[in-house]
Amino acid sequence: MFPTRQDDMAEFLDNARDLREEKEALKEPFKNAINVPFSKIWTGIDDIPKDKPVYVFCNSGYFSEETAILLEERGYDAINVLGGYLAFKEDKKC
Repeated sequence: MFPTRQDDMAEFLDNARDLREEKEALKEPFKNAINVPFSKIWTGIDDIPKDKPVYVFCNSGYFSEETAILLEERGYDAINVLGGYLAFKEDKKC
């Protein structure tokens, strides 16, 4: 399994992927995260660097957990953001 962290915002903002659909991400954008909808993540996989951790989040954490597991299987240091965007919003970190 992979670690799940929410505390290192600097590292997170350096390489975060927002897996919410474009409409959701535009309505409530998250700082510098790159929006790559879950439905399109595999078409843009070559744009994700392997030399540093990639943080993935969706709205609640379900799709990002699945994505993190699959990225880990492909050699990425993928970290699921526990609770997704809703957790950050609730903590007022975004």
